[in-house]
Amino acid sequence: MRDKRVRVIVNGARRELERATTTHDLEQVRVRYLGKKGLLTQLLRSIPSLPPAERPVVGREANAAKAEIESRRPGAPTRRLFRWLNFGLLLGHPRLLALAASAARLYQASGLQRLARRTGLIRLLPGTLPAWDALLPPVPSRSERVPPPSLTPAEGSRRARVALLTGCVQSIVFGAHNRATARVLAKNGCEVIVPEGQGCCGALNAHGGDHARAVEMARRTIDTFEATGADAVIVNTSGCGAHMKAYGYLLADDAFSGCSVAFTSRQLFMSAMSSVFSDGQAMA
Repeated sequence: MRDKRVRVIVNGARRELERATTTHDLEQVRVRYLGKKGLLTQLLRSIPSLPPAERPVVGREANAAKAEIESRRPGAPTRRLFRWLNFGLLLGHPRLLALAASAARLYQASGLQRLARRTGLIRLLPGTLPAWDALLPPVPSRSERVPPPSLTPAEGSRRARVALLTGCVQSIVFGAHNRATARVLAKNGCEVIVPEGQGCCGALNAHGGDHARAVEMARRTIDTFEATGADAVIVNTSGCGAHMKAYGYLLADDAFSGCSVAFTSRQLFMSAMSSVFSDGQAMA
């Protein structure tokens, strides 16, 4: 029944897009489905509460409809610029994202954020920036954002050679988790590779309706990790892992289709590694 509700909402969005003939009509569709209380927005927010088997279907359908709406009605120039800065510039370039993280750390550690919130100055920021400030997580110090070594040797006899996804936002906010993941894998006989040049897996772009860049990031991620020759790709973030498991769907009509299926078959969540560790068998 829930799948039927999803399709009703998605098909409704597509029908309204087809009927929209003016800029005003398109903007109304965008607000109705993608606004703060929009139908697709509410649908995406409900995903964590859904049964696991239903989440991929709901996510795929909603993201596809969102991408269609964004392509038809991208919004005002300021909104397009803001989306490009986030989805194109920062998420597409890890070094620029690291610089932005340092600026955010200074903003928080200096007391500026606290002052702006206490005095109400934050409400004077244009557009959705006040909402983004509210969502900004505490950014750790630079020493805490240090990535794991590019190669962590296995302790004892090597059972497997694995590649670790460190992520984009994950590497900034939860760098310590990545280093801990590499240590746990090494202690359980895994040689851990952290591929250079890896960037965002494209999950945030896909959820934001930025389909073209999501596809580009998926291709780059597959290329980067396939080049390692690792037995498995380890992911310790649920959002990235779920999105990468859907690469086969995202790239179904792409030249990377065959590669994506092979890639996802070797992708493992860190939480699933406990069963691999406990059976004492090699992965290779």
